[in-house]
Amino acid sequence: MNKYLTPEQFEALRPALESGSTRLFISKSIARQFLMRVSNDSIVEETGSSMFLQKALIWAGVILSILGILVALGLLVLQLGWSAAIAVPLVGIFWTVVAGFSSDLGTWVHTALAALLVAVAAFLTPGHIAVPVLLVGGSLVIVRITYSLAQVFAIRLVGRSFAAYDMLVPHITIEGEMPDT
Repeated sequence: MNKYLTPEQFEALRPALESGSTRLFISKSIARQFLMRVSNDSIVEETGSSMFLQKALIWAGVILSILGILVALGLLVLQLGWSAAIAVPLVGIFWTVVAGFSSDLGTWVHTALAALLVAVAAFLTPGHIAVPVLLVGGSLVIVRITYSLAQVFAIRLVGRSFAAYDMLVPHITIEGEMPDT
């Protein structure tokens, strides 16, 4: 349930969060959007905690995934010649759809299975196409990882800071025991 807490209620909730009897949940897409759009200076000003390294890791993943798909598309153009006129748009559409729909779905297990599936697909693909397949699949796996990491980072921040909780409260679900105050 979404719960608007006072600072005192939030402090009373923290031991339950630390013990695991209560959980905070923020969707992966909201968490990644928060880490990508809110400046580190604003986060430090509000919470007293720097998220510079966490934000840098998310941005590095975003940039790496974009570079991966661009290099894969470039390799397809070089290797397929005129056939790339069909392959490149199809791969681009496939990447966009899968990246968009898989952002909030699944767990770390699903991401690991996707990585394994990409490796197997690249192994089974003819040699001149194997590297683009690996780049496209790897890029999608990196997209998923950035969403999952952003969720972990945002939940940790919210769990230790009422100011962060207050910033994201419409997007936070609290599951489990709620202490009485």
